[in-house]
Amino acid sequence: MELGVLSSRARVAEVNALVRGGVLLISVYFRTGVGLAGNADILDVIGRILLGCDRPWVLAGEWNFEPDILEASGWLRLVRGVVRAPMWGCVHVWRWPHA
Repeated sequence: MELGVLSSRARVAEVNALVRGGVLLISVYFRTGVGLAGNADILDVIGRILLGCDRPWVLAGEWNFEPDILEASGWLRLVRGVVRAPMWGCVHVWRWPHA
């Protein structure tokens, strides 16, 4: 899998804690001023990682676009994720057993 696009935009870590089998954590920083379309390459690579993941995962970071834009895109359905966001500030996307 081509991870080059993530080299300066995301970090991926397998953490053997929290639940049996561990958790995949991804921290991402999306490009500013280009919206979802300008970050499609990053979402594509992260999506392929998440679809191949056999454990719970958390994707958090600086999104640089609103959660409703991500929800409307269909990307969350593809990766079987949900947004957990406060009224303002940081947004986290995650999949947890029984979520």
